[in-house]
Amino acid sequence: MVRQNLGERSMEEKHPWAAIYPGVSLGFFKEEKEKSDRGEPTSICEPDCADTCGVCGGKFNVIANPEVPEAEAEPVPPESGHGRPDPEVFRMLFSFCKEGSAVFLGHLSLIEVFPMALARADLPVLYSRGFNPLARLEIAHPLSVGITAAAEMATADFPEPIPGDDFARRMNAVLPEGIRIRAARCYRIPAGSRKRSLSSLLWGFAYGRPEAPCNYVPALQEKAFRLETLGEAGSPFSLYRREVLARNPAMDVDGENAWASYFEVYGGLYGAP
Repeated sequence: MVRQNLGERSMEEKHPWAAIYPGVSLGFFKEEKEKSDRGEPTSICEPDCADTCGVCGGKFNVIANPEVPEAEAEPVPPESGHGRPDPEVFRMLFSFCKEGSAVFLGHLSLIEVFPMALARADLPVLYSRGFNPLARLEIAHPLSVGITAAAEMATADFPEPIPGDDFARRMNAVLPEGIRIRAARCYRIPAGSRKRSLSSLLWGFAYGRPEAPCNYVPALQEKAFRLETLGEAGSPFSLYRREVLARNPAMDVDGENAWASYFEVYGGLYGAP
């Protein structure tokens, strides 16, 4: 039956969402509605509140986001222009394959898979600050659904050094079928040093299965390469991205040796692992 009265609902009627219990009492919702009508604000949750909403006191409690105390914050050079400390990090650079059923995982799925695997592997990955902290993880370049990849590149930041072999072993024990860490190396990035992103170093890609000739494709030409290889109606399932390549710092223009391994480039930037 179509509801004819499109005006405001009565606070006494049973609403369609009444079966959902969010932990907040109905009485509190009514009080909030009245305060909203009066234009009266509600204070933020405090650890020592009187539990007027009904959530705290049982399974749930207020947990504040941890902040670095001013006394513990590292000094920041005045010329840096940054208001927050920039401590040293240990960046894990790793390559991974995406094969079999994993080719159906898109980029957004991958950036959920890796943080969950890091948590299951009990690895102390660093998180971003703010209201919604995220694992400090970067994947060099999104890979389209359906394309098989042998050596995609990614990084994860840690507060302490972790051996690459140990990282690969622990991650491979919890990653889903079709995704495996192939190689991993940990680099120390000193406090205040420039932290180069993978995307800023990207040159392009190597396409071609191990038994076939390799095609080296600059990033800006990848779409044209796919269309030329597959045609307008071609399926990406026949493509095989063998490697993601970084720009060779020794070369200023595209050409022979314009690319290099990310491991080689990171070694030049931050030294041996």
